[in-house]
Amino acid sequence: MYLEFLWVGKTKNPHLAALEQDYLRRLQRFAPARIRALRAISEQDPRRLCERESEALMGALRPGFRVILLDERGKMLSSQELAEWLRAQQHAAAPGLCFLIGGPQGVSESVWERADERWSLSRLTLPHELARIILLEQIYRAFAIIFGLPYPR
Repeated sequence: MYLEFLWVGKTKNPHLAALEQDYLRRLQRFAPARIRALRAISEQDPRRLCERESEALMGALRPGFRVILLDERGKMLSSQELAEWLRAQQHAAAPGLCFLIGGPQGVSESVWERADERWSLSRLTLPHELARIILLEQIYRAFAIIFGLPYPR
């Protein structure tokens, strides 16, 4: 099972970018994984920006991959529930999982509808760069649970 993390724009904060790479390295112990940060789009109109980013995200999706959209309106999971879900995905037919985070304006209805699952990391509004770290950490934590590795609670 291949893991892909897809979003628009590079992580600008160097400390958070280093954390991203650290968690990516950790994840690669369990499954091939990569981050695909699409080129940021310059657009003044927020609605048009959302549409253009959504088009770019849709165009970057790999055929056959299960798409998990991170959105504040999504379903919330505990770490244990996430581990159980991830364990089940290891035996599923999809070649990989694509975890998708939209831009600050969210995603279009077409991306929302394309997603196989929609999750929320928190009821709170999180900065996108921080949401990326939380997602990577939680996927790593789920693997640690699956493999019975010690991990701080």
